[in-house]
Amino acid sequence: MQHHSNRHWRLLPAGVKACGSQNRFSRSILWLLLFLPLITQGQFKLTGVVLDSLDRKPMPGTNVVIEKQLIGTVTDADGRFEIGSSSESAVVTFSFLGYLTLNRTIHSTKQDTVQLSVDPAMLTTLRDHYLKTRVDLGYYGDKNHAPLGVIMNVALQSAGQASIQLSASAKYWKQNANTGLDVSVGKDLSFKYLPHSVFIGYKSIQYRDAPFELKQTRGLFSYRLPFFFSVDLGAAWNDVQKDGHSPLTRQRLLTGTIGLAKVFTYFSPVRNLGLSASVNYNPHWMSWQAGAYKPMSIGKTIHLVLMAQYYQFDTQKGLLVSLRIPILDTRYYCCYSWAVNSANVNAMK
Repeated sequence: MQHHSNRHWRLLPAGVKACGSQNRFSRSILWLLLFLPLITQGQFKLTGVVLDSLDRKPMPGTNVVIEKQLIGTVTDADGRFEIGSSSESAVVTFSFLGYLTLNRTIHSTKQDTVQLSVDPAMLTTLRDHYLKTRVDLGYYGDKNHAPLGVIMNVALQSAGQASIQLSASAKYWKQNANTGLDVSVGKDLSFKYLPHSVFIGYKSIQYRDAPFELKQTRGLFSYRLPFFFSVDLGAAWNDVQKDGHSPLTRQRLLTGTIGLAKVFTYFSPVRNLGLSASVNYNPHWMSWQAGAYKPMSIGKTIHLVLMAQYYQFDTQKGLLVSLRIPILDTRYYCCYSWAVNSANVNAMK
């Protein structure tokens, strides 16, 4: 029995080549090479929305560019963008006339909200004046001596015809006969080469179980350095009473103050972490403190700031801890500058 194959074969005379088949194969390879870059570029979609950090309104027409991949687009009427990428995440450049250019890593797994800040050179030309306020309220206490207390932080910032950069902090803690009070005010200055900010504070500690008492008035000038470092220089007047068997030994003395602060920005692995340390020195008496703060978020609605400080006033030691949440927040106008960090840094001084 003969079996016939379903395939049909065509016999060609000797010397005749199957040119049609080869031409079709060559054309297929050519089209594949031409469209391969387009296919790879659209492999992942990066999406999000661009907002004005002043009024939180969408910014249509914002340039959105992935420079390493030579791909670009603009935001639509609602400020939204969608751009193809050959990788799952990419550094995207956002730019708009009159605003600071921002480079931001965007991931394909989520939609990002990007805020552009007005170029500081343009702030005084704004027709409208914007005042931004944030008020934090929370827990504050000395772990060893007076663990029950409260803290309030207030930050005022503006953009427009006048510049206002002001922060204030008030702390009170108590347990039994032990009490503590600390109030301070910090003001950013507009000088180019002189100190960038000034700080004034008053502290009163009365620990009867130690026993130890301190009344301290301090004043500081802050100088901001590259990479979000700052140096504090100033002085403090100290009224100290400590255990001298009876009555308490009292000292009144002036100390020189030096401090150092470092803020890790949004783009660092430990984003928004702040560190601070300061020393008050006199040949007859010395105090120092060091600590850290970390803003955190739980979901999209709960925001809080954790803070811890270790201190040593002469022989008196302790640990101050704080947890606060914003009860009023109208947003900061500048997202990646000292303006948004001053209030947290000043709360640690």
